[in-house]
Amino acid sequence: MLAGGESNVIGSNSTYSTISGGHVHSIQAGSTDATISGGEQNSIGANAGGATIGGGIVNQILDGAGASTIAGGNLNVIGSGSFYGAIGGGEMNSIGANIGRATIGGGHGNTCSGSYATVGGGYFNTSSGPDATVGGGNLNGSSGQHATVPGGFNNSAAGDSSFAAGNRAKANHQGSFVWADSQNADFASTANDQFSLRAAGGVRLNIDTSIFCGSQTRQMLNLWSTEYGIGVQAATEYFRSSSDFCWFKGGVHNDGQHNPGTGGAELMRLDSAGNLKTLTGTISSLSDRDAKERFEPVDSRDVLDKVAALPLSKWSYKSDRANRHIGPMAQDFYATFAVGLDDKGICTVDADGVALAAIQGLNQKLEQQLARKDGEIRELKAAVADLRQVISNLNRPTQPPSR
Repeated sequence: MLAGGESNVIGSNSTYSTISGGHVHSIQAGSTDATISGGEQNSIGANAGGATIGGGIVNQILDGAGASTIAGGNLNVIGSGSFYGAIGGGEMNSIGANIGRATIGGGHGNTCSGSYATVGGGYFNTSSGPDATVGGGNLNGSSGQHATVPGGFNNSAAGDSSFAAGNRAKANHQGSFVWADSQNADFASTANDQFSLRAAGGVRLNIDTSIFCGSQTRQMLNLWSTEYGIGVQAATEYFRSSSDFCWFKGGVHNDGQHNPGTGGAELMRLDSAGNLKTLTGTISSLSDRDAKERFEPVDSRDVLDKVAALPLSKWSYKSDRANRHIGPMAQDFYATFAVGLDDKGICTVDADGVALAAIQGLNQKLEQQLARKDGEIRELKAAVADLRQVISNLNRPTQPPSR
């Protein structure tokens, strides 16, 4: 039915079709129930039953694109065989051929070429994957199945079920999520099911936000490749480093090794050879009487004798050949005193205790020796006094016999 307008044409066998107004519109043959409401130079191709153009200029629904709709705008196209397609408006938007149920909301120069694909708006965006979505923005593309680009600039979601947003984010892998900040460079995923984030201004979490890494044993946090990180293994949390650990107080970040930065101080260092060094303060072991039990007296003289017999030598650790040390082997220490965790290490509290007991034993030995020496000296003094008396008696003048 031609309700009005000028130079409008409805082809044969296009029963129940309507052109309501405008001019130079056409509905081709076999497009039953088709409608052009108005505008200029809009056309519905052949065998596109139920297709509708609401208005606008030079919009086209091509052959076989049944039940498709262009609401308005300018130079929008729904390709042949693309049934149930929809373009809300805008300019130069297109749905490709033989695409089912694709949608473009509006904008400029946007393209859908995947079934059930969607472009919400923006300009020069492309949604080519099945069920893929581009919300808006500019030069964004969603080519993976179920992939999404919500907006932004020059983002692409190529992996199935991937997500890319921000500026030049590239979600190239299946299940990847990529957010890129405003830096003028591509930022891409590197593996399937990966969350990638570029945020030069830092990552900020609200004060009531907690982070959970699940209950899987693994290296949870990689700080530099996999050489530096934090992880969990069976009943153990670990920190991994290919070099040294340092503890800083205050300061700011500095790339130099062992450098705490301006205003900072290095408190402690554990080097790659296993040497622990405190640069300020002391190391204190718990020794509170209330924390102890199973007390036994120590025979200090026995400890002294065992220390005297304990083999000592100078040596170097295999992991630190440059530095020399002196002391016993843990196996000998453990066999001699039966204290500590095992025969592979010597607890400092035990080494200190043995040293103190040996000093007490040495003190006892010296006191006993001094007491014995004091007795001997007293005896010698008495003998000397007796000898002096004898000598004194011998040196007295002899009295002549009385007459």
